[in-house]
Amino acid sequence: MTVRTGLLLSLLLAGAARAQEPTQPMTLDDFLKPEPKAEAPAETPSAEPPPAETTPPERPKPKTLIEALTAAGFDPKTKVEGASVQVMQGQRALFHLDAKAAPVLDGIDAGKLGVAQPEGQAETYRGSGAGRVGLALDASPVKKQSYMKVWNGLARPVTFELELAAIRSGQLMRRKLEGCAVPAGGVHSQSWPDPIIAVTVSKVALAPRDATPCS
Repeated sequence: MTVRTGLLLSLLLAGAARAQEPTQPMTLDDFLKPEPKAEAPAETPSAEPPPAETTPPERPKPKTLIEALTAAGFDPKTKVEGASVQVMQGQRALFHLDAKAAPVLDGIDAGKLGVAQPEGQAETYRGSGAGRVGLALDASPVKKQSYMKVWNGLARPVTFELELAAIRSGQLMRRKLEGCAVPAGGVHSQSWPDPIIAVTVSKVALAPRDATPCS
């Protein structure tokens, strides 16, 4: 009985001594470290967590060409902006030059060029009128051609730089062309085998009377 009592007392004293030993505080790593799983060893955390995969919200698909052009950063309007005149397909801009030779919009017509019309149908545009320049753009799906026509109602030849905006493989493309001189009171036409949606003339200027005319 004395031996059993002494053994029990020894165990109690050992337990009390262990309870009085100071415990080690938990560090930040202890909180960050993932708990090991029974079925697989714990993974070593990487220095930088992988970026979360996010799916960007889908943009609504444009329903019209106007919406598609606007989404591509193109303003689909016939207009004068600064020193440039932009004309959309199927329209004509009429403008004059102010004292600084800057274009001033006088009006916008909707119509058809004769070369883009079916055989036997006449052009719907008339001349630009004295003192004004007319710029029109049209297209023929049958001929697969786009057409531009310039009417110079000024008393001097007029020159300009030309930029085309076209659609190729569903993408908006721009291309600049060298300008030429449209004779005073004359007309100039050009065509391209591309679906041109707009033409823009810039740096419009009066040219000498003997300037080389557009071919």
